[in-house]
Amino acid sequence: MLEEAFYWMVVFVRWSEPEGWAAYRPIFLPLMPRVVGGVIVELLRKRMTGMLRAQGTGRHSREEIYAQGKADLGAIATLLGDQPFMLGSPLIRSPLQRGN
Repeated sequence: MLEEAFYWMVVFVRWSEPEGWAAYRPIFLPLMPRVVGGVIVELLRKRMTGMLRAQGTGRHSREEIYAQGKADLGAIATLLGDQPFMLGSPLIRSPLQRGN
């Protein structure tokens, strides 16, 4: 459940929040044609915020969305406890990954 709910909270922060959009917009602008890039990026933002609403997250208040995200992070912290990794020790690389 975390991956679904938390993903949409991150989408909300990036595309709907003014601070998130101010940080994220400059990433997209260089990828677009100069003349119409700003318009295209704003259309993308409108589409993403529409998707947020259609998915359901966009129908909640900002406070509710952040509270759910905080609860998700709290659940991860509880599962981790004092462990440095969620599922025990770090992954061990196979000999194939070492380039041997």
